[in-house]
Amino acid sequence: MLEIVTYPNDILRQTSEKVELPLSKEDRALLDEMYRWVKDNQDKAVGLSAIQVGVPKRMCAIRCCSKGHNFTYTTLSHITPTINTP
Repeated sequence: MLEIVTYPNDILRQTSEKVELPLSKEDRALLDEMYRWVKDNQDKAVGLSAIQVGVPKRMCAIRCCSKGHNFTYTTLSHITPTINTP
């Protein structure tokens, strides 16, 4: 079970490492566990990053839903995301 790291834990200030693709077995297992946590805690969160569970790697799991006649859930992952500025 994942344990959520909260402020003021110093790991939250660490620079996370890039994650190589294809994912290693360990990274895939962590991402799967993060997805399960988000699904089981959808009343608390829509996403979870690896650093929030004490793993300084640049990846996150996101679960979103769109509303129509039925709720449709989509799971997304971001691996080594970057933010580009103009």
